[in-house]
Amino acid sequence: MMRAGNVLMATLVLAPFAAPGKSPSDNWKSLYESLKSPVLADSGWSLTDTVAMRFPDFSIQFLSGEIAPLQSQNGTTGWIFEGEANLRFAPRYLLEQQQLKRFTGDTVLTCTSRQLVMRFTAKVASSAMGIDSLGKSPAHPLTRSPSLPLSLSASPPLILKAHHLSDQARQLDNHLQSLLLLRHGDNLAARLLVAELGEADDDFLVCAFQPSSATDFAPPLYLYSNDAGEREAVRLYQFHEQRAGQPFYTVCQYGLSDLTSASSDSLAPAVPPLTKYNGWVETRPGGDIGVDMGCDIFLNRVPLPFLRFDLNREMTVQSIRNESGDTLAFIQEPGESALTLVAPAPAPIDTLRLLISYQGRGLNAGTGTEVYLSDPVYWLPRLGYLRRASHKIVVKYPDGVNLVGAGRVSAPWRDRGFTLRYLNARTPAKAFAFAYGRFIEDSTRVRPDLALQVFSTPAHSATARRRVLENLRTALAFFEARLGPYPLPYLRVLEAPGIDSQGLPGMLMLSWVSFRAPQASATKTLLGHELAHQWFGNMVGWATYHDQWLSEAIAEYLGAAFLESVPEGAKYFSRLLEAWRDDLLSGRHLTSSAGMERLGVPGKSLAKSEGRAAGPIWMGFRLGEKQGIDYYLQTYEKGAWVIHMLRRQLTDPATGDDQGFWNMLADFYRTYADRDPTTSDFQAVVERHAAMPMDWFFRQWVYGTDIPHYEWNTRTEKLGSNEFVVRGIVRQGNTGADFRVPVPIAFDFGNNERRIERVWVGGNETSFAVTLSRKPRQIIFNYGSAVLCEERKKDISIPPAGSANE
Repeated sequence: MMRAGNVLMATLVLAPFAAPGKSPSDNWKSLYESLKSPVLADSGWSLTDTVAMRFPDFSIQFLSGEIAPLQSQNGTTGWIFEGEANLRFAPRYLLEQQQLKRFTGDTVLTCTSRQLVMRFTAKVASSAMGIDSLGKSPAHPLTRSPSLPLSLSASPPLILKAHHLSDQARQLDNHLQSLLLLRHGDNLAARLLVAELGEADDDFLVCAFQPSSATDFAPPLYLYSNDAGEREAVRLYQFHEQRAGQPFYTVCQYGLSDLTSASSDSLAPAVPPLTKYNGWVETRPGGDIGVDMGCDIFLNRVPLPFLRFDLNREMTVQSIRNESGDTLAFIQEPGESALTLVAPAPAPIDTLRLLISYQGRGLNAGTGTEVYLSDPVYWLPRLGYLRRASHKIVVKYPDGVNLVGAGRVSAPWRDRGFTLRYLNARTPAKAFAFAYGRFIEDSTRVRPDLALQVFSTPAHSATARRRVLENLRTALAFFEARLGPYPLPYLRVLEAPGIDSQGLPGMLMLSWVSFRAPQASATKTLLGHELAHQWFGNMVGWATYHDQWLSEAIAEYLGAAFLESVPEGAKYFSRLLEAWRDDLLSGRHLTSSAGMERLGVPGKSLAKSEGRAAGPIWMGFRLGEKQGIDYYLQTYEKGAWVIHMLRRQLTDPATGDDQGFWNMLADFYRTYADRDPTTSDFQAVVERHAAMPMDWFFRQWVYGTDIPHYEWNTRTEKLGSNEFVVRGIVRQGNTGADFRVPVPIAFDFGNNERRIERVWVGGNETSFAVTLSRKPRQIIFNYGSAVLCEERKKDISIPPAGSANE
């Protein structure tokens, strides 16, 4: 601790509280209740000097006012402050600084607040956080008040006295907990309990504050948290209390070590893997389901005192039992989107088997008799971010309808007006879904070991249904020829009720667009996208939300590549590239995009898009925090352009052969089948096939937001009887000074003869000269749309050879 001027520095040191694997004491329930309803102490501190506190990338200077402790069973686990305080949040990474500017207008958040509430674990409060008077010599002995988390010197900057907080300040903690639970599904008290009694390094702190503003009628509430139990420990949320719809925004979220260069091998699992679901689902009238779900959890270390599952907040848990039939304690508040299991395994075991019984609204009706899962991911309790598991599930559903789901479908049996079937999906998957209704089945067998099935509603003609089946057969042959054999013995398409589609192992949930779209290009592209997920998305997954673009971008581009392969598909492929580019640059052609064609989506739907300001591809779901369309634009459309640029980069310019690109994708698939790679892993595979470092490419296109604008011109001069030189100038704009990219330029001689040269364009202006044996009829800049850009030919003066300006 050091004094600088009149600012007294207090340093927070996180100290251990419980040994790893230690079981919670029997009084955890009373502790949880006390964390949920802490008691505001009668006395607090009145500031006589400025007190500063530092946390990772976040600091508070208390200038004047009062601090009152919040007391829980284990001691002080929070403060309420009222007075005047300066706060500063400065993210350590450039990408997060850009995100902060997106929400606040600046790369550093500084503000003054009159009230704030801070919650933390008692091990934080009981640690070596202290305030003393090091300016004196000798130092005064420290004295400690048993009810306060600060060590006070004989001449403290704080005076212990009865506080006089306003009624509004007194309610800050209750208000914070209610907002988090009711508007975000987060149970703050449960998170505090897990951190309090969990592993030694699982510390947790959250600070909520609202800027004091004379101009903003309703300034947002900010929540800073430092959660050692998360890989991305530092987080900043923005909450607009008066806003309907989605009021919470994730402003910043990152780890104390940079994840951009992480490989999948370097990412230690944050939680034990849940490897298998084995259970029973009963469908009920009105959209409810009753579930008894067995979960196998591999404990690769000493069993944890808590397990926190993610579960749809519509689901209410009745009981949890272990393999011995013992009933286990758990926490789940109404509206909570998580489930906290207490002391699941008292002794070290390899696999923990649980039976979780729950019910709730889990089904949505289609246009007819069809019924679908409303949430195909979180209707099951999940550990960690979209981890893989196998599924063996019995579904009980009404008689007289078809059941369609992922996995092998068993023969049916009946029980008092209901039909039951097993769905057995042995391939570990990130999601599992089923539906039932009076679907019409069309099927064919492409080889003895593979059957194709299409299940659609009666609204479609036989011709439309067979068209989808035939497109499926054609697309399957296209992908197998380039990526390798399809890995499962069955492949089925199920018509989905909305415009969203999803690819699960062995099953495509395909939008009705593919059955009704009048233009074959939309049908083929959308089907190709979902089928491509069988290779990229299912067999090859993704490590974190930052890396999910690998699944969606590759699938989006492969859907377009399949379209390119069909008769007259090349012109539709070119139009699709143009539509993606225009969506990203000007928002003119959303209705021409893959999967969106002829849906009647108005062009004005992009009016609120943030465009490039939403962030780089690597930001994942956070791109859509303000406008959901921005996640689609950047992850799908710009991501597909990134894959297209890699294809052009790996194409032989002399022959136009793009086999190098397909070899790269096939290698990526073989290397990471049944694994979840990072963006860095993908880059390593690309570099292996490009035979050159590709950090420049990923830095600019995946971690950056620049899209260049080019103006160019050329001048052709005759040097001799059979020799010409083409001189050119390219001016680059809308990019940083170090942005460089190889742009192919085609010199067309007619009769389908051309020469292609790659010119590295960078800086403000690039000059080039290419010697040819004959005069070209046409010069094509950015041949094959190899670079995502805006470009136009412009009358730029080019000096002749030998001039002083050359």
